[in-house]
Amino acid sequence: MSTPQAAPVAATEPRSRAGRAERGQTLVVVAVMIVVLIAFLGLVIDGGNVYAQRRQLQNAADAAALAGARAQLLKGTAAVASAASQYATANGADGCEVVTTTNTVTANVSKTVETFFVRVVGINSMPVGASATAAISTPTSLTCSFLPLTVPYKEPSQWPTGQFTIWQRCDSSKNDVCSNTVDIQESMNGWLNLDGKSADPNSGAVDSRHLVCWICPDRSTCSDIQNPGVDLGWVNGTPGLDSNALQAVDSCAEGKTVYIPLYGSVCCDQNNAAKWGSAVCPSTMPNLGNGQCNYDIVGFAPFHITSVKDTGDTRAITGYMDWDYVGDNCVVSSGDGGRPAGLYVIKLIR
Repeated sequence: MSTPQAAPVAATEPRSRAGRAERGQTLVVVAVMIVVLIAFLGLVIDGGNVYAQRRQLQNAADAAALAGARAQLLKGTAAVASAASQYATANGADGCEVVTTTNTVTANVSKTVETFFVRVVGINSMPVGASATAAISTPTSLTCSFLPLTVPYKEPSQWPTGQFTIWQRCDSSKNDVCSNTVDIQESMNGWLNLDGKSADPNSGAVDSRHLVCWICPDRSTCSDIQNPGVDLGWVNGTPGLDSNALQAVDSCAEGKTVYIPLYGSVCCDQNNAAKWGSAVCPSTMPNLGNGQCNYDIVGFAPFHITSVKDTGDTRAITGYMDWDYVGDNCVVSSGDGGRPAGLYVIKLIR
């Protein structure tokens, strides 16, 4: 009987080396695929982060452009860069460059975003940028929140620094407690006839609503009122009117800052000029409405209404001048920035 022999070693060694080589190649492929997958994962995660940072940076650009435009309006071109950079930094930007023209401010903001996963392919950070342009214009019609009660024009430095009464109906003969700080009496005010309707609330159903709708435009009963705005120049109105409008101020303007129109001159119709201590309107003046007087609107001022008393013999609107207020991107300029004093609109155009 023959003795069994072991399998030849030479026959198995080539296959063993080949298997090890295949396993080594597989490991290389897997390693490469892992790197590729991590790169793709990094593109998704880091790319999403960059997109989110880009959206936040757009907010920074918008804020910087608006702040720069406001600074240009109020203080002049020299103040633009500092104001824009301050708002850009506060909103997460690393840098801010501004480009100004006479009526526009463009803010170009930038930021470097650190990466998480694409570092494996040598990308440690990504630059992100955004741009916005804000424009300064004068309103052809008033688009800002305001009170349709016009008062005499004063320079900003001439207004009281604290709280005072901007409108007061006070009859001392009835033992009313009259304010000693009131600068504007009833006869000096004018409730404006803004939509071409009567300023007299007793003249008709639609006319009795128009002042209320200007003060409280969100009311459902005002959906059919077409509000063209307040232009600088002559506007019709009636002095002393308070019954409906004052209640509207109490219901939806108390505690808010609104713009009040300021008039430089006033004239009234023949029957009311003497009553309101005004000149008679010239015959050449066009018919602006059926209110008693016409007011030459020359500017606007932000007034914060702290309290309204709309009942009794003593009625009043009390508050203070809020010169730093910016509402709906509307800004009142005192003229320090080189433009005439008045109300301006600042809005993003790109």
